[in-house]
Amino acid sequence: MPKLSHLQKREKVLVYVLLPVMFLLVFNYVASEPLRKYNQARAAVKTARGNLQRAKEMHDEVVGSRRSAEALGKAIGANSVPLLPLIERQLGETGLRARANYASDVRFADADLFDQVRVTLTGVSMEELVTFLHRVHAAGSLVISHSVTIEPNQQGGGLKATLVLLSPKPK
Repeated sequence: MPKLSHLQKREKVLVYVLLPVMFLLVFNYVASEPLRKYNQARAAVKTARGNLQRAKEMHDEVVGSRRSAEALGKAIGANSVPLLPLIERQLGETGLRARANYASDVRFADADLFDQVRVTLTGVSMEELVTFLHRVHAAGSLVISHSVTIEPNQQGGGLKATLVLLSPKPK
């Protein structure tokens, strides 16, 4: 730095104050754009780390759900039996075969995945219907009562029940 001894005191104060201020202004002007970009990049990295963490958590959740679904599918497949023979057996064991009309229904959207049987019971009591449904659902295979319609039997006493039962096809 050049010698400032030939300057007056007022000029020296001016130089000592203005020189750092000028340096800060120039530095701020020159460094502001890179500093702004650095702060943006730092914020983007922080956001990316958060997104990566959420993606890892979502991946773990999906893998866990997939494993649960596979285990459930294996359990269902291992215990499933064809639905029509199951219905026939339960109708025979409950003594309702003579009052039943039943058939396998293959005209629905998921016929390749599920067995569907439509059962119409006529002249049955509520107790007989509940016993039949309980035996079907307790048989060890997954059976879903897709729809149940119960109304008074017009051609005699008792009830007329129309059931649509679904079960996964055995593998």
